[in-house]
Amino acid sequence: MEDDQPDLEAPLPFDLELEDQRLTMQKDLKFFLTEQCTILCHLWEAVGKPVDKGRLKVYADALGDVPLGLLELAVTRTLREAGGYNVVPTIGAVWEALQKELGNPRDLARAMQEWADAKFRNLNMLTR
Repeated sequence: MEDDQPDLEAPLPFDLELEDQRLTMQKDLKFFLTEQCTILCHLWEAVGKPVDKGRLKVYADALGDVPLGLLELAVTRTLREAGGYNVVPTIGAVWEALQKELGNPRDLARAMQEWADAKFRNLNMLTR
């Protein structure tokens, strides 16, 4: 009769699937944060300053909603337009460059989403 009883200790298939999804999300987040910090560190490196970890976290938090490819474009534009000053550009300067990259939209959040959607569509076309 005991053979008919389910093994309550064995993981259920959906438990394994959820765990796999959780691990994938953790890896994706770690990748995103690493790439984001790498891009933002260019702001310090370009002016020959050591990276200030506390300030880097503030920048990462303030720019956390920006897709990585767009953030890279904005940082590059910020550095190009920095005017040769030996200071780390402000978060506001990066936001201004971001707006310019998107054509100065009225709704920046929507424009960022449309940019990301377009990049994703292009990537899907390339992988077909």
